[in-house]
Amino acid sequence: MVVLNQEQKPVLIADIKDDRWANEPDKLLRADTQMCQRYDQMLPNCPIPRLYGLSLLGTSLRVYCGDKVTGEITPHFVGRPNVDRILPPDFLDGQWDLDILSLDGLKKMQEIIAYIKAEAANVVEQ
Repeated sequence: MVVLNQEQKPVLIADIKDDRWANEPDKLLRADTQMCQRYDQMLPNCPIPRLYGLSLLGTSLRVYCGDKVTGEITPHFVGRPNVDRILPPDFLDGQWDLDILSLDGLKKMQEIIAYIKAEAANVVEQ
């Protein structure tokens, strides 16, 4: 899902999967790869300095942030450690560590929304 502003430019990316994705290393890698691909598509068209991305696996959240000027995305993409072996069972373990239903999850969401609203207002005023 992509949230667009009035000019149809991306201001937020959200990728939502069910909680079965949270416990399998290959699915974690796929979820991370999909977010990075969405940034490749969306970041150049973002009208505000930072494009946030939300990857939800059930209620577990991983927050991404892309810098429009530098093109840097954090957290950084973690590729397959060894292409000749299966993924280790702890691959990307703990990366979706924020529960969206927790107080910390709520605060993070409020912080991101406040940033988007403030920056979108700056774009309109210019």
